[in-house]
Order: sequence, then C-alpha cells, then structure tokens
Amino acid sequence: MKGGIVTICNKNREEYLKPYLSKTISYLENNLGEIGKDYEMIISEQTDYKNLYNLNMSLNIGFIYAFETLGCDYAVLVGPDNIPLKNIDYDWKGYNEINFMMYGGFKLDKESFYKSMGANIFMFNWGWHDVEFYGRLETYNISTQKWYITKRAISSEMIDISMERTTENESIGKWRQGRKNISIHDVPKVYTRHWMNHTIKGKKEMKDWLNIKKYSDDGWMENIYTDNLIELTKAVGSIEPYYRKTYYEKTGYKHINMKEVKENKIINPISGLYNIHNPQFNSLKSYQSPSRRHCLNLGCINEYQKIDNGTTM
Repeated sequence: MKGGIVTICNKNREEYLKPYLSKTISYLENNLGEIGKDYEMIISEQTDYKNLYNLNMSLNIGFIYAFETLGCDYAVLVGPDNIPLKNIDYDWKGYNEINFMMYGGFKLDKESFYKSMGANIFMFNWGWHDVEFYGRLETYNISTQKWYITKRAISSEMIDISMERTTENESIGKWRQGRKNISIHDVPKVYTRHWMNHTIKGKKEMKDWLNIKKYSDDGWMENIYTDNLIELTKAVGSIEPYYRKTYYEKTGYKHINMKEVKENKIINPISGLYNIHNPQFNSLKSYQSPSRRHCLNLGCINEYQKIDNGTTM
C-alpha cells in the first residue's frame, strides 16, 4: 500500500515547515527503511491570505492529489506542528484510523475518502471541521479505529511545535477525549520543541527551533466561526440520513476543480529549502534527492477555486 502524507499549512505556520519536513523525512527513512522511501509528502497550502482560511479545501485537494496524481492507496493527514519521534506508524494497518497524532488527523484509503464525499469546503477557519468530517464517515458506514487508544500509539512519542509546556498533564489533556482515570501510561507522549534541545545537532539548528513563533489566530473571529460550526455540525447530524447525504454531496470534494491548483515540486527539501517568508512559495527550487523517491510534492492552493457551476467560493 502506497501512502501519501498530506500536511495542511496556513499563513501563520510557514516557519514550521523546515523543521517539520527535515525531521519527518529523516524519521521515515531512518525508522522505516525501504518502506519509508515509498511515501509521498504533500504540502497543501492556501495562497490567498487576504481572505478566510479554508482548511477543508486544502485537505480535499491534498488527498485528491495523492490519489489521482501520485497513485497513493491511502493518505495520512497531519499538521506541520506534529513531528514524529518514536513509534509513529504512518503505514497502513488494514483499516482507517482517526485522531492520528492530533484529533483532526487521520489515515483514510482512497475508496473511503470518495465515499464520504471528502471534507466540507464551505466550513472556514478552525474548529469542528474534523467532527463534521467524522460524522460523514459514520453516515456512510465507513469503519474507523481511534489511533490514540492502540498499543502502538500509547508507546509513541512526538513533538507538538505549537505546544508551550511539556508536562504529563499536557499529554493527558490532549488525549483524554472524555475518558476517566487516564494516566500518562495510557496516552501518546507529546513534547514541546524546547524538549528537543538535547537531541539537536549544532547551535544553528537549535536556534532555528527555539525561534519559531507559535502561530496566532484572530481570536474573536475564530470564536464566531467555531460557534457557528458547532451549531451547523449538530444540526446536520440531527437530520434524516437521506438529506444529510445530500448535504454532504453538495459541500464535498466534487466542487473542486483540480485544474485550478498550482503545483510545485521539490526533491528532498532537507537543506536549502526555500525562502520561508515567501507566502506563495513562488521561489521553490528542486534539489536532488539522495533516495529514489520524491520527498515532497507541493500544491499551492488558491482559496477561491472555480467550482463546477462556474461560481466561486
């Protein structure tokens, strides 16, 4: 099974990409051997930063690109702040997994993605977009396994670049998910970038890590959208399955025109990646890879995609 690792990057997280890519690619090649060289990494990013952020648009485009262009059998959604350290299993286990490395992360095979109609492209910003998507999987009877409760996940370790403090309570709080009597021995272990100090080689790399600024959102706007998305998700979940499926179909991947997606390719971006401050990534260059595979395929996404009926988002 060929896998594609899809990462959604928004306008406040460009600084995350360099450590994320270098550490993740190194992890894949050092821990998974030849299998690790068969993964495709896709960064799906919105280039229009003047308008509302549409995570689900980038999600759908990244998955469609993985399946249709790169020939992947399944795709994994992770964030650019999720960096693997130990026992992070990107490989296919024979079933779909949700809550992978973060609550909104998941592994999904090609058939399940298209059957679910993909993520809702009319949901903007953060918050409950993942809950709504998991509702789609349930509605279409697509079976899933929660990653964080598996033995492999409980023994895993990762870094969350966005997390400020490394404590047992942080890991427990992240993965409690309503469960009672949970201890650090029952959850994946999550550390901050500061914890990496003793594992980083050289002062320059350490400085790059420690100088990363945690992303910030427009709090008041985010709250408005989150509150509305919660109500929308609850309302959709309460209607009859027939009408719910009609809604899912009218708001999913079918309304994306992949011909409008800009594509850039990089081979092994571990060093000399690109100008990290260029928001549209127009200065991307290709680097020769020491391995046999493309380490990164980057699709730059314009939020205002033309959709099937000729209108715009």
